[in-house]
Amino acid sequence: MKIVVLGGHGFVGKAVVHQLNQSDHEVFPLSRENGFDLLDLECAEKHFSNIQPDVIVNCAAHVGSSLLTEAYC
Repeated sequence: MKIVVLGGHGFVGKAVVHQLNQSDHEVFPLSRENGFDLLDLECAEKHFSNIQPDVIVNCAAHVGSSLLTEAYC
């Protein structure tokens, strides 16, 4: 089975990828770190078309922004 992990290089995504790599599945961690931008439709379509995943796990999040932090202070 082909499994795409969105946000696969982040804090939660790395742990999910690590666990999935213990199985016999093909795991594809995608994030901005390796050129994947979930907000870019053409980019997402290209990656999903090339990989043709059976499952997509979403661990992607917009975190670490000073604007987000200020909004909750």
